Amino acid sequence: MHSFRRFFIVFSTIAVCLISGSLAGAQDKPSSPNIILILTDDQGWTSVSYRSDPALPESVSDYIETPRLAQAARQGMRFTDGYSPAAQCSPTRHAILFGQNCARHIYSKDLEWIDKAPNWLTIPKALKQANANYRAAHFGKWHVAATPEEMGFDYSDGATSNAGGDTQNGVYRETDGVGAKLKEYNTKHDVELPNLNGSFSKLPVYYPDEDPKGALSMARRAKAFMRENVDAGKPFFAYVAHFATHLDLVSDQETYEYFNNKPRGKKHDNPAYAAMTKDLDLAIGMTLDHVQELGIQDNTYIFIMADNGGVQHFEQSASLDPNNDIIETHVTSIKWRNLPLRHGKHEYYEGGIRVPFLVLGPDIEPNSVSRVPVTGLDLLPTFAELAGHRDRLPENIDGGSMAGVLRNGGQGEVQRSRDALFFHQGAKRVPISAIRWGNYKLIKHWVAETPDGKAPRKYAGDKLIEVYDLSQDLGESRDLSTERPDLTRKLHNELTAFLEETNAETEFTDRWDAFRIMKQQHDMKADVFVPLEYRSPLSGR
Repeated sequence: MHSFRRFFIVFSTIAVCLISGSLAGAQDKPSSPNIILILTDDQGWTSVSYRSDPALPESVSDYIETPRLAQAARQGMRFTDGYSPAAQCSPTRHAILFGQNCARHIYSKDLEWIDKAPNWLTIPKALKQANANYRAAHFGKWHVAATPEEMGFDYSDGATSNAGGDTQNGVYRETDGVGAKLKEYNTKHDVELPNLNGSFSKLPVYYPDEDPKGALSMARRAKAFMRENVDAGKPFFAYVAHFATHLDLVSDQETYEYFNNKPRGKKHDNPAYAAMTKDLDLAIGMTLDHVQELGIQDNTYIFIMADNGGVQHFEQSASLDPNNDIIETHVTSIKWRNLPLRHGKHEYYEGGIRVPFLVLGPDIEPNSVSRVPVTGLDLLPTFAELAGHRDRLPENIDGGSMAGVLRNGGQGEVQRSRDALFFHQGAKRVPISAIRWGNYKLIKHWVAETPDGKAPRKYAGDKLIEVYDLSQDLGESRDLSTERPDLTRKLHNELTAFLEETNAETEFTDRWDAFRIMKQQHDMKADVFVPLEYRSPLSGR
């Protein structure tokens, strides 16, 4: 009798444990989360009204206002060392979707990569491998050398480029002829321009629009897509790629007047740019609000980052009337808009690649800060893990999952195929490479400036190799390459090995850009402009 009783107790205990374990496993298994990626354009690390690094008072703007991004920083996690994959917009967009370094595609010696790209793994494809019910949509700027359909998107605004955001009242605004008028204006009004160490952007022109850079209608389309999938019980991926803050400068007229009357900052002082950024911030806030309105905040991750650092400076910007005649201009004496970071867009100093980087979502500690270096290359592996992807990712994926860092209060590390972060451009652009390994960073200029002008001069370096300790010298002002030869050799060897492995193009070649080649292959004759409303291709599916 006692033996039976002991057997019954033991059996019951095992049964309860098995049932409890089964229930716990069912409860612990997360449902496939919704994922929203908000990508801004040319937005500098300090072009926000929250500290990109809470320990640095100078890592915030003294003029630009982004209250919704500041709120998002308080609600989620900010990465102080968040990087774009490239210092320009189109290469970054390729790299994010593929999870591959730009050296493998847009800056590769292999000119056939465009034909291979439709077969590569992308973010939407990885999510659908994890759960076939995922639906994916792209809104806004595309600028990728493959169609959205080939990349796995169910809905897209189309193969847009920068021109898609340069509209007024829904019509493209042509401003190419303003340069000649500006010279006449400056002569007539005795405008003297400061010497700001060269030009790093096209002429910034300003004009007002009720839907600046298409940001507000973009947010409304994204909301309709989100609502459709919530109603259908489908997990979704929404890629909201804003045209702002890329030139042209466009904002609501009232927003512009506000900043035009606001006292200028010592770091930032352009009212048109500040107004455009504020309207962008409003549109981002709309998307954040839509998540709350739909009641999906407990199962939705929101990633916000920029495609590259801010433009170094706007020497002069011009406000235009409907006939493209100049109403007034704004002249600045501010040489560098990204301080304390060095330089900006198009260069591989920190100002060109360190960007605002925020993440909100379940299990992410509010107002948390991570100093773990992350990059847009990490998004594909991160999204795949969050969605429950179990298969091994292809070997050409250069990013790693930051999911563990997100769930651990910002602590930990991202496991990648190589320990360092690599940056590279070549081919149609002046070749420059960089590597960050730990706190040390090496920048390699493949082309030195030459007095005869035969070599491309723009963005070429006075020294071919530079080394910096970012933990002590965020502004990259003290070159250690001569002082630390062993360190320099180690970084250079690692960088060279990666570039050889990826078949990177390290020379300047005057070839067509990849997006233009893709458009020609698909017989796309003109720029695509975004719609105002969302028309679902998913009904009945």
